[in-house]
Amino acid sequence: MSKRTAFISGNFNVVHPGHLRLFRYAREKADRLVIGVFSDALGGDQIFISEALRLDALRNNILVDEVILIDDSLETTLERLKPNVVIKGHEYEGKENPEERVIKALGGELIFNSGESAFSSADLIQREFRGNTDSRVHLPSEYLARRGIVPSDLVERVQKVSGVRLIVVGDLIIDEYVTCEPVGISREEPTVVVTPIDTTRFVGGAGIVAAHAASLGAKVTFISLAGNDEPAGFARSSLEALGVDVKIVESDELRTLVKTRFRSQGRNLLRVNNSVSIDARDEHLEQLASEFKKTVAQADAIVFSDFDMGCLPSEVVGQILASLDGERPILAADSQARLGLGSLRKFAGVDLVTPTEMEARSAVRDETSGLAALAHRLRSDLGVPNVLLTLGKEGVLISGDLAQLSGQWPTDLLPALNQSPVDVAGAGDCMLVVTTLALATGASIWEASLLGSVAAAVQVGRVGNLPISADEIISRLS
Repeated sequence: MSKRTAFISGNFNVVHPGHLRLFRYAREKADRLVIGVFSDALGGDQIFISEALRLDALRNNILVDEVILIDDSLETTLERLKPNVVIKGHEYEGKENPEERVIKALGGELIFNSGESAFSSADLIQREFRGNTDSRVHLPSEYLARRGIVPSDLVERVQKVSGVRLIVVGDLIIDEYVTCEPVGISREEPTVVVTPIDTTRFVGGAGIVAAHAASLGAKVTFISLAGNDEPAGFARSSLEALGVDVKIVESDELRTLVKTRFRSQGRNLLRVNNSVSIDARDEHLEQLASEFKKTVAQADAIVFSDFDMGCLPSEVVGQILASLDGERPILAADSQARLGLGSLRKFAGVDLVTPTEMEARSAVRDETSGLAALAHRLRSDLGVPNVLLTLGKEGVLISGDLAQLSGQWPTDLLPALNQSPVDVAGAGDCMLVVTTLALATGASIWEASLLGSVAAAVQVGRVGNLPISADEIISRLS
């Protein structure tokens, strides 16, 4: 019985997780996967990596059985190969596809599918079995070469952060870690019993974004809402000790948000939030917007750190953005949409967003497109030039500003730089603020994203939201 052949074509300047999802899906539909790579001549100005390197990268992929160079036409290649199925991402559905006529004439089928997000589970498990327990940060040499980045230049970028004036506005959260000693299983019911032995608190939410920036040397103003309570006092004193100009609007009618994690033997057992919203009233939000307007004139960059707890509703964000006159500072936003409500849209027009894949799909209501197409659509729909699509252990997909790329390919992948994370809480906040600060120093999105990834890799190597220092980043760049 002859084997079924699946065929996928493309430029493949960089093979990213979206491609791998498609490859895995193709292996489910056929016994053999052939990848067609457009030649340098045929790809024209869409090609940024030589065909020899692109072919070599795919030939080393265990999912691929054969790689061929397309140097005449796609239709001619299909007629010669005679595959049983051609697979393309969902973003091509409903468009003109030159493969359709040929594959139908051959009795095959054209399928649109972008694969499943769980594609890499087997790869990650195998990586663990291979004993990769090194918690050091590994710089991605291929990415450095591809983007012409020199680590010593990145060191200079980190050093220039000390001159950046930054405003951070968003939800203040206190992260509390209760370390417990396991006792056993309850005799009355199948419940784990533990005894608390220590409690440690950190400033979290938008507060840790401000703390990271101040620890790196930036001149930081932090604006938020909180209760007139002890957790808010802890946050204020902690941030002021780092040199942050704290402008928290406090009220007896509000309650500072506290997230408590119960941990035992290096693992989180349970997380308890003392509230799901700060329940801010109009007068509180007006005070917050007023504090922002008083300080915005001198800002080089602004970070909106929105945990969807009520500090940054759409109307307040609209007022803040409308108040920006003249030469605008760098604007960055991260919005963690609860219940998939797509709150990222209120930050349309900023310079950088850093959503997870789920948050991006929610924002543009797209559950099927491949990752590169998803990031491109998010940029287009929101009018945001730079998107960092954070993918956890799969790394981060970068979709850059087309207007400033000068012929470079606009999408790239940074792998996760720490494969032995201890505590992933706060990684996104660290990446957001370091990337933003780097952009404010004049770094390209490729340099800034790498610095943000290095910072996130340092952050996940320890428990708790500790402010990152310039020395910690620089030591990983050496």
